[in-house]
Amino acid sequence: MSEPFVDSPPRAEGHAFGPYRLIPGQHLLLRDGMPVRVGGRALAVLTLLVERAGALVTKRELMAHAWPGTVVTESSIKVAVSELRSALRDGQDGQRYLVNIPRRGYQFVAPVTRLGPREAAAKAALEGVRGRAHPAPRTVEVRTWCVRMRPSLRKGLDSFR
Repeated sequence: MSEPFVDSPPRAEGHAFGPYRLIPGQHLLLRDGMPVRVGGRALAVLTLLVERAGALVTKRELMAHAWPGTVVTESSIKVAVSELRSALRDGQDGQRYLVNIPRRGYQFVAPVTRLGPREAAAKAALEGVRGRAHPAPRTVEVRTWCVRMRPSLRKGLDSFR
């Protein structure tokens, strides 16, 4: 006998908290409209914590979400959370985002506004972001760097001109 189909609640396209906008589908974190540099694993941890704001997220759940199918230690979570605290300026100006629940996990404690697809896209567009967390380097800079670092690539790069 198969289990009945359970429809999960629709997933928000984005989240707003404080001066930040998190758009998981684009792997994008913005502060006042400007991209914030955060590693992929840390962003995965933040996404899960924000989606479950106010609730305890266990270390096991964080590991399964950010490092699926990989054996990692709790120190990996600590490194990701440390990176997030630094990127979010957690604790500065009296604003708290992440709280450690000793020996259990973490909790996102700031108020979160869920943004639908249209709201997330509109906010990103209004803030001048076109879906990239980091602007793509200009081709000229990349070519110059490659040629300078590896002269043997000059012939290959010249064929692209």
